[in-house]
Amino acid sequence: SKVSQYSGINLHKKVVARKEFSEGNLKGAIERGFLDLDQQMRIDEETKDDVSGTTAVVVLIKEGDVYCGNAGDSRAVSSVVGEARPLSFDHKPSHENEARRIIAAGGWVEFNRVNGNLALSRALGDFAFKNCDTKPAEEQIVTAYPDVITDKLTPDHEFIVL
Repeated sequence: SKVSQYSGINLHKKVVARKEFSEGNLKGAIERGFLDLDQQMRIDEETKDDVSGTTAVVVLIKEGDVYCGNAGDSRAVSSVVGEARPLSFDHKPSHENEARRIIAAGGWVEFNRVNGNLALSRALGDFAFKNCDTKPAEEQIVTAYPDVITDKLTPDHEFIVL
C-alpha cells in the first residue's frame, strides 16, 4: 500500500528530526515520530486518500540501550544467549486497555476486531478510524502511538530480528 511504502521511506526521518532525539530522549522521539508521520500522511497528496494502513516496528540502539517502538502486530525479538526475548507485543482490540481506548473514542470491539473490521488496534494510516475530533491522536479508535520497550544491550545479545 502507499501508506506502507511511505512509512518505510519516512518513519526514521521523523524520529531523528524530533527535538527529543537530539536531547537524548529516544523513547519520546520514537513516540512523537510515529504520530508526526501519521499526521503528515493525513495531509500528503500521495497518501491522504489511501484507505489502508500499516503496522510498524523500529529498533534504535544507542549507548548500550535498545529502544523498540511498535504499533500494530509487527514484532521484534532479540536473541540473548540463545533465548528469544520479545521487544514488542501485538496490539489487539481484545486486549483490555486497547478495548477501553476504542470504546472511549466511540468505537466498539466485535469478533475481536475494531468496529467488527480491523484486526489490530494500532496502525499508521487507517484514517477512517481516526476521526474523533475531541480526542488527541493517542486516544483515537485506532492510534499510531507506539509502545516503546527499552532494554540494556549486553555482550550476551546475539542479534535482533524485526
